[in-house]
Amino acid sequence: MKMTRDMPINAYADHSDQQPERSDSDMLLSAILEATADGILVVDSRGQVLKANRRFLDMWRIPDSLMSEEDDNAMLSFAAGHLLEPERFLARVKELYKSSRERFGVLNFKDGRIFERYSRPLIVDGQLAGGVWIFRDVTKRKRMERRLQRISADLEKKVSERTVELARANDALKVLLQQNAEAKAELERRVLENINMFILPQIEALEKLISGDKLRSYLNILRTNLDLITSSFSEQLSLNNLGRLTPREMQIANFVRHGNSSKEIADLLGLSVRTVESYRDSLRKKLGLKNKKVNLRSYLLSLR
Repeated sequence: MKMTRDMPINAYADHSDQQPERSDSDMLLSAILEATADGILVVDSRGQVLKANRRFLDMWRIPDSLMSEEDDNAMLSFAAGHLLEPERFLARVKELYKSSRERFGVLNFKDGRIFERYSRPLIVDGQLAGGVWIFRDVTKRKRMERRLQRISADLEKKVSERTVELARANDALKVLLQQNAEAKAELERRVLENINMFILPQIEALEKLISGDKLRSYLNILRTNLDLITSSFSEQLSLNNLGRLTPREMQIANFVRHGNSSKEIADLLGLSVRTVESYRDSLRKKLGLKNKKVNLRSYLLSLR
């Protein structure tokens, strides 16, 4: 059987009394094949072409002159010459000629085009008579997929690089915070060291020389304030919901902590006893001790 693009698919059936119907159905089939967007090729079990639509010829760029030669091997070799792996293609074609299974594959062309190939057996009167091959040009789709893959890879790379940059910035920030904490601790250590080394000894010397109660009271105030600076008492006041205390309340809280009475505090600060008592009431309220049987001084001493 020679190759012809117009040969009917059911050419194997010999039913002379149905010839007109066969002709009409073949014309309808030809019209359907020409209307499809896919390239379609129908071959017999020996590889001879039974039918091929124009889309198939255009996709494979098979010239009409080659088609008219009715040389199946020549057309097959011409088609294989367009592919990146012609030998593999030819071996697959021979295998598909005798296959009764549906098959799918992808064909890569030298010019960059990509076809999907779907083949299924052609059964006539219950017998394997050949195969139907459908070719679809998916070049644009594949290029778009590859482009999307490149974009996705670029985005992943940028995200990865940004993540690394953020991690480095975070590490640098941790180092700066650590250095700041160390510098702060060093400054506090030096202040405490200087007070203990240069100021407190002088106060102790003055306490031995001064006999007047008023001057001694002022020295007590000075020592008390220095204690407030060098101890953790002020820090604990802030940590225990005492950040709302005014400077005067902080000062009176420190005197109470050291055991000074309201009258002593009033004399030292030049306030009335009633005013000092008012400050003490305010302290109890802000410390959450209002209406509780808790001694104010005992509570302040518990702050370490």
